[in-house]
This record gives sequence, C-alpha cells and structure tokens, in this order.
Amino acid sequence: MSKRLAALIGPVILPALASALLVQACSAGPAQTAPGRQQPAPAASVPDHPGPFGAALVGTAPVRRGPSAVAVDRATNTIYVASGNNANGPNAGGDTVSVIDGRRCQARDVSRCAGPWPTVKVGNLPSSVAVDQGTDTVYVTVDGSNTVAVFNGATCNAQVTSGCGQAPAHVRVGPGPFGIFADDANHTVYVANPGPKFDQNTISMINTLTCNASDLGGCANQTPARVPVPLGLVISMSTRPPTPCTWRPCQAWRHLTPAHATRPS
Repeated sequence: MSKRLAALIGPVILPALASALLVQACSAGPAQTAPGRQQPAPAASVPDHPGPFGAALVGTAPVRRGPSAVAVDRATNTIYVASGNNANGPNAGGDTVSVIDGRRCQARDVSRCAGPWPTVKVGNLPSSVAVDQGTDTVYVTVDGSNTVAVFNGATCNAQVTSGCGQAPAHVRVGPGPFGIFADDANHTVYVANPGPKFDQNTISMINTLTCNASDLGGCANQTPARVPVPLGLVISMSTRPPTPCTWRPCQAWRHLTPAHATRPS
C-alpha cells in the first residue's frame, strides 16, 4: 500500500466509501451524446453474490472511469461523483463529475440507477469534491491543473440539469490538491495541497463570499490565502478541522480564514 493511500484511508477514503457504496463505477462510462449527457447504460441490477462489500451493496450506478470522490447535496438529494484521479496507482484519466439523482437511485430502490446521468467537465484529474450547502455551490479539486473548479449546484443537480453543460469557474490553489472541505458557516473552502510527492503540505483557503454559485466571476480574481502545515494536519484538514485540537499548528488553524492568513510569497 502506498504512503499516499495509507495516509488518506482514515480521514478521506473511508468516509467517502461509506457514502458511495451505492455508486460502484462501471469500468468505462458510456460516450456522450450531448453536452452533460450520456448514452443509456445497461439497466442496474442487484448483484447475484454479495461481492467484496458484503450484503451492504445492493446495486450499482454507472459513472465515468476512475471515480475518486463523492459528495452529497442534502438539499437537492444529489450525489456528485468525481472521476479521474487515482490515489494509489496510475490514473484512469478523466475530467468529469457525474450528477446522480438520489431520489431515483438509493438503497431501497435501485431500479432506476442506470441513468443516464448528466456530467460536468471540470478539468483533468478531479480528485475530491465538496458542496457548500449555504450557497448551493459545488467545489472540485482538479489535480491536473492545481485548481478548484466551481459550479452552480442550483442549476446542475438531481432535478435541474440546465447548467451542467456550462464551463465551471476555476480558482488556482496549491500543488497537487487532494482533499476539500466547505465550511459554510465561515464562508471558507479549505483545500489540502499535499503536492504530487507529498512534500508541499499547504492549505489553501477560498473566500466563498466572492466565489460561489451567485458570483462565479469572482473566482478567477481570487488568490487564495495559503499556509504551510505539517503533513498530518494536511490529511486531517482534508475532511474537517481535527478534534481534539491540542497542538500549536492545529490551534492556529481554528483562527485561520482567508481574511487574515498569510499569502504565499
């Protein structure tokens, strides 16, 4: 097991896996027929045998190759699946986020999980995804360009797909972004930047007051604050500020916002 995967299993991969048991990727997604749309996939079915996930796996839904992260928008009952990056081996390649209707595809009813599901092109090798519930904005780390893609969840979700074909806004962050957390209470999106070789270890902070679904134009104008942190803190911050918080770098974290963090030189 690689150092990168071992470090991410606890705080990042297991929580995502718990949410994604229903969304097991097909080896290759169907080709697009129109912007944001896919050709019909084979009907979803209940496996004949329990498989590696045991009885918890009750069905599957098709997404694009290389699914790497999942987030759920509770307000719209939408499942967003980023496909492209691989934390432990060669990347499958990909540049999309699949948009799955949780009303039509959930553990009690898998009969309509086959889709087809809309997709959003976010950039090469998306690696993690988060939803700001306060502004209905979806933020996706893009490892291939060291950016965060931002799109409007109000126009691209389980019920409304008119905005899924639009190009997202992008915010430049640190190298190798992998892990993201949206704090709607503090109007901040925290992005872990471990770097391609896990030797960078910084946190970027995006001000969501000026980069959100209602103000996508403000995203490109941002230079997010970025601070160096120890490796373990980068991993912990991929999901949420750690608790309990007893050591100095962690205590400083609780007071960091884009307004008063030091910008990189």
